[in-house]
Amino acid sequence: MKFKEEYILKRKPLIVILCIITAFIFSGLFMAQESHAVPASPDVFEIVQPDGNVFKIRARGDEWNNWTETANRYSIEKDSNGYWRYIQGFDGSEPLLSNTYANDNPPLGLQKHKRPAPDFLRQRAEGEEAPEAPSQAPVGPFTGNILFILAEFTDRAGTYSEANFATFINNNINDYFNKASYGDVTLNPANEIFGTFNNGVVGWVNVGYPHPNTVGSTGILNQQLTKDAIQFADPYVNFAAYDTSPADGYVDSHELAVVVIAAGYETAWGGVAGALQPNVWGHKWDLGAVGAPTVDGVIVGDYHSNAGGYAQFGEIHATSPADSHQATMGIMVHELGHLIFGLPDLYDTTFIYSEGLGAYGVMGAGSWGRASSDTYSGETPVLPCAWSKYDRGWVNAAIGSGSTSITAAGAGSATQANTVFRVTTALPNEYFMVENRQPLGYDRGLERFDWLGAGFGGLAIWHIDSNTIATKRSLNQVNGYQCWPDGPSCATDHFGVAVEQADAIWDLEKGNNRGNATDLWYSGNKTDFNSGSTPDSNLYNGSSSGAGVTSISASGTVMTANLGAGGCTAPFSDITGHWAENYIDAIYCAGITTGFPDGTYRPEDSVIRAQMAAFIIRALYGESFSYGSTPYFPDVPASHWAFKYVQRLFEDGITTGFPDGTYKPDNVVIRAQMAAFIIRALYGESFSYGSTPYFSDVPASHWAFKYVQRLFEDSITTGCGGSNYCPNNVVTRAQMAAFLSRAFLGMP
Repeated sequence: MKFKEEYILKRKPLIVILCIITAFIFSGLFMAQESHAVPASPDVFEIVQPDGNVFKIRARGDEWNNWTETANRYSIEKDSNGYWRYIQGFDGSEPLLSNTYANDNPPLGLQKHKRPAPDFLRQRAEGEEAPEAPSQAPVGPFTGNILFILAEFTDRAGTYSEANFATFINNNINDYFNKASYGDVTLNPANEIFGTFNNGVVGWVNVGYPHPNTVGSTGILNQQLTKDAIQFADPYVNFAAYDTSPADGYVDSHELAVVVIAAGYETAWGGVAGALQPNVWGHKWDLGAVGAPTVDGVIVGDYHSNAGGYAQFGEIHATSPADSHQATMGIMVHELGHLIFGLPDLYDTTFIYSEGLGAYGVMGAGSWGRASSDTYSGETPVLPCAWSKYDRGWVNAAIGSGSTSITAAGAGSATQANTVFRVTTALPNEYFMVENRQPLGYDRGLERFDWLGAGFGGLAIWHIDSNTIATKRSLNQVNGYQCWPDGPSCATDHFGVAVEQADAIWDLEKGNNRGNATDLWYSGNKTDFNSGSTPDSNLYNGSSSGAGVTSISASGTVMTANLGAGGCTAPFSDITGHWAENYIDAIYCAGITTGFPDGTYRPEDSVIRAQMAAFIIRALYGESFSYGSTPYFPDVPASHWAFKYVQRLFEDGITTGFPDGTYKPDNVVIRAQMAAFIIRALYGESFSYGSTPYFSDVPASHWAFKYVQRLFEDSITTGCGGSNYCPNNVVTRAQMAAFLSRAFLGMP
């Protein structure tokens, strides 16, 4: 890993640092995860040329790749005399400047969004890749803890008080995630004894050296700052008390989210050209390069298989003293979306020119949401998009069929069951999601004058490709490659989470804006999304999906539409009229089952453990996932048809096999085991459940008690009749289809 020489020299001689880092790399010990960051604020700021001419700019990019554009989106750079000029091209990574000053009209024919070729962009985390969302990242109901450490410097003291930041944890941040999850998430302030006890804030603490002022070059100095801040906070926090799930010597982000707030300014507000200095760019990363500290006998901020890490951002947003203000909430909830919940960025992290999902989610530009009543961007961050909520288990996203009522995502009456619906296609990996976006709750952040404006409203239709997500999530490039008709080929590459914009201009893909009111579907704009509409509901390979969202109503808090699956019904010859036919159709269309080679499903056959592994892993990952090549069980060798599923089942902690070290793939699955498999797949071993038994035959002393309790609480089972669960009954394939559809597909 390489770092800018001038940064390294501030801490240790260059040769020593390089030797240490090289040793880490070649010993396999250096496991830094990819840094994730908030995109630059979309606000337009004024800048002054040396001769006094004033013009407007906007910052672009994030902490890893960033640049400056004029207000009308032409790339610019400062020359050796301090004047900003238009960029007309690149020689590798070096900009070739026009003779035209940026305060004048651009040269005729100049292309907007000029950027170097991808090979010349700065590599994120110097080539280190982050795994997909960790299995420890919470899904569904979750209670977590947040610690803010306020770090000041010998040349820069903090400005805002401990109480100012405590308000964010206790009120704003907790409220945001609780509403975004429809009541599933509670985030509490960490216990600490600095100033006001137990408000979750330690600081200000002085780290004893000047502000690192890393600006647009996030690196080792940001990591060192976080490490030092944790150590200075140690006298006030019992970090060991948070090593609980599991108690393994590491404090991971789902146990305690550590956020360092640096005195000074935030680069993302105004970018390298506009933000006041000293500053840092808000990001989520880990302490691999500097060695995560051991405090109170536990390790904090370590990579730890992507379960750990930290977040960091600047205290103040300002491009001039006149607009100076405390950092707004958007940057905080965006970084916590990474840190606690493992959500990927959904803006275009390749920064060629697209906007990814634009303003329609907090993991994109929506972190800078601004309601019409707000003073600053980021005061009202937009809700997560439909897919982000589905990924974390905050919505059911049931498969819609026929006339469907869809409640606005930010409405007070919104629930996990009535806000997001899915429409399947003939391909298990491609589907559409439908949600209702109105200026209600946190979605008022979409009211920005340069986004959707006041009075917007309609259905957002999303085209999801789970294969693209699975492949690109590890690179943090889920929305890194855009396509549109007459543009880059969608069959070659495309967004994993794409907005089907009703106006068919493809502004998000082309980088023209971050969204506008006519992207949404409503009576008075467009009311039918199908194979004959523009945009159409075709698959990315160009073939018809058969899916449709039609007869869309007028905009309102509750909207209606006819949702039609993409002609996807299971082809099995033995399920017609069966009570589980709809469930079997659903798991087939979702790619969870393929049936038998003779074209049957055999609904009354017993489920065996090999099949159970395949069902669960396909439900979680589809067919695209990593797994160890060395068998964990002697009776499931690499040649076994279910080898990859059983391997991943073990790696995810869903099974440990039998005491004799075997898996017994041909043994039948009983209902108690099925409950354990499904609940571990959804929540791991850390989840809440009622203490009073729901079923008379599964008392609190039963080994599967907690799994069966949660299975009932999640409406996955109602038992077998007579207040019983029948834990020792064998599970049939028809019953398994129902359990899987309820647990993973949101069906009732």
